[in-house]
Amino acid sequence: MGRRARWLIAVLGALTPLAAGPLRLLTGSPPAPDSAPHRSPPVSDRHGSLPARLLRFALTGGSAALLQLALLTAFERLGWPGLVANGAAFVLATQFNFCASQTFTWGDRPATGGLSDRWLRYHAAVAGAALLNMAAFAVASRALPSVAAAALGIAAGAGVNFLCGDRLVFRPVSRRPVQLHPSPTDV
Repeated sequence: MGRRARWLIAVLGALTPLAAGPLRLLTGSPPAPDSAPHRSPPVSDRHGSLPARLLRFALTGGSAALLQLALLTAFERLGWPGLVANGAAFVLATQFNFCASQTFTWGDRPATGGLSDRWLRYHAAVAGAALLNMAAFAVASRALPSVAAAALGIAAGAGVNFLCGDRLVFRPVSRRPVQLHPSPTDV
């Protein structure tokens, strides 16, 4: 293992306990006592506020954006053309973003229809944002370096991603009971 890898592992290991407090604030989870098993708080206590969800979305999306930019840089250094490198970086970062969104940003919302259905809805929704991302990149890359053009593409798709994620992909499950037979007062 190289010196940089050891240094990164040491830094991440040191920061992990420090990140626990801010992560509890973001998720609304109380600290679990060491002697008792951790129990998740009710859904309404964990992720209910829009500002907290937007912050988690920004952290998740920011992490995916940094991953995309790092992969873009790596692929270009391997000699890939900019548009191909950005497309591959986008696809890989999108998989990371789905996992992080599923567990962190919208982790309080159970998957309707199962995880595979949610994954398919996510990719269908992201397809529109991907077109916007790639179009912005194609236009901006004529005048800007690839990383700056990619950052513009990422920013262009962020709003679309949040709305699609919140309303279509990770939509809340209705808590109203399904009525199979009309009640006498409905007739």
